[in-house]
Amino acid sequence: GRRVLCLHGSGGSASTFLSGGLAPLRSASPEWEFVAIDALSNGRWWTYPAGQRSFTADSYDGAEASIAAVESELATGNYRGLIGFSQGAMLAAIVAARDLLGESDSKLQFAVI
Repeated sequence: GRRVLCLHGSGGSASTFLSGGLAPLRSASPEWEFVAIDALSNGRWWTYPAGQRSFTADSYDGAEASIAAVESELATGNYRGLIGFSQGAMLAAIVAARDLLGESDSKLQFAVI
């Protein structure tokens, strides 16, 4: 099938991403199945030390587990593509890069970040 895995932004959820931000795309593309998964930690794919931003942090707690969860879903779900928003877009970029480098078995055809 034509499946796309969708990754919400920090503080979001799979259901709100599908019913909100992705609703126009889903309506315009009925031949595609859009599947979203929830972040592992209270709506966040990873966290970083207090007072830091994603571009200044030197550690990202939960990043490895989130990468593994997304790659596991991609490997078992017959997905063609990946869509990410905000923090989900950063995660999508990492997963897509790992796929291009042969570090995963995702076999993505596209990513929208």
